[in-house]
Amino acid sequence: MKYLFLLFLTSAYGLPILDQSAGSEHLIFVYPDHEDKSLFYATPTTIEIAKDPITNIPLFSYQEYKDHCSRIRFKKCYPRAIIRVLLKPKFEQLSLDKIRQNLLKITNDPVITALPFIASKINLEKSFKEIDHDLTFCNHRAAQVGAFQACVIHLNEAGVKLKRKYLTQAMSLMVHFDYTVRGVVTKIDDSFMVSQKSFGVGGSVGSSTLKYYPYLFKDSDGNNIKKL
Repeated sequence: MKYLFLLFLTSAYGLPILDQSAGSEHLIFVYPDHEDKSLFYATPTTIEIAKDPITNIPLFSYQEYKDHCSRIRFKKCYPRAIIRVLLKPKFEQLSLDKIRQNLLKITNDPVITALPFIASKINLEKSFKEIDHDLTFCNHRAAQVGAFQACVIHLNEAGVKLKRKYLTQAMSLMVHFDYTVRGVVTKIDDSFMVSQKSFGVGGSVGSSTLKYYPYLFKDSDGNNIKKL
């Protein structure tokens, strides 16, 4: 059962009432629409690696290369790696189902959609010394809900040694997804005033599911990395 529809709603179709919560469950908050009594907006709980909608393969690649190499004998080459990944906000379906059951008490056919963003940004944790932050493109303005958020990460020598293995586990490179929404707040006379509110959720560039796709990991010669 899917009750979450990724709609792109504007003020012409109503706005979320940001000072009224219609329900919460496991860090999901749901806000009612200021015009449609059966429409509600949910916040995402995390950000995750997106998958191809047809093949269901993670939209992720890990490519190693060598830097500062020379044909001079004994010149050391330093391993590097580029991670290219598309991320997307995730909504916890079980929590949404519970909230929807509670909403049935106040409306016959509640519809829960994603809270529409007017601005969003991905922030990569700056404390990771295994990342070459000068080359990394991850801290940027992101797109609207339902769209993928692009991230290109460059790993230095220490990052190659450490992250090659741990990218196939749940917690690897932490990112933060910040977004702003436009809605309304209730005035004293019960009318509405347009307002904005900012939210943020954390996530990870890495997943235990990546271990099932070893061909997404290439060494500096373009071969699949067999031992992760």
